[in-house]
Amino acid sequence: MLRDFLLNHVNNTLLKYNSREQEIKVENLITKNREDIKLRIKFLEEVIGNNKDYKETSYYWFIGDKQRWAHRNPKKACTKFEQLFRSLDRIGLEKPIAVCRPKSSFTVRDKSHDKDREMNTRFQLEDGAHRLAIFSYLGQEKIPCRLYTPMGRVFPDYTTYIKNRSEYYNRKKNGTYS
Repeated sequence: MLRDFLLNHVNNTLLKYNSREQEIKVENLITKNREDIKLRIKFLEEVIGNNKDYKETSYYWFIGDKQRWAHRNPKKACTKFEQLFRSLDRIGLEKPIAVCRPKSSFTVRDKSHDKDREMNTRFQLEDGAHRLAIFSYLGQEKIPCRLYTPMGRVFPDYTTYIKNRSEYYNRKKNGTYS
């Protein structure tokens, strides 16, 4: 975890020196390995659009999943996400999201199977999944981004992880799993 923190800090430091701002189509940033963004969009549809309780969403169970390396308190995370939505809806985006453009194919880390696989996409989201989901939910075509070249070639594979855990999330949100 310390290694991930340090790499992220180094990458964020490089944003100042190795980047430029650009607006990118929202649809181009929801890549095959980032199913978590779709969970966030669905959360907004269910909570904001249909007034569902947080616990009735897969996102709630994903964010609090203790098998996931970055799990958090789901109630606090959902509350902060809803507050971010209300803020962005009211005042707009103040800070661009961080996106990198891999120079070639790259590896996504599949933590659930501890294996890597190659991917070819034009962009990879580095920071800003919640803001990207909000822009998508609001029907915005483009989002301001800070675009940079990444130091490494390994990115998370949330899609495989979510696929492997979706039955668990569904049972938790339906109250059939204790």
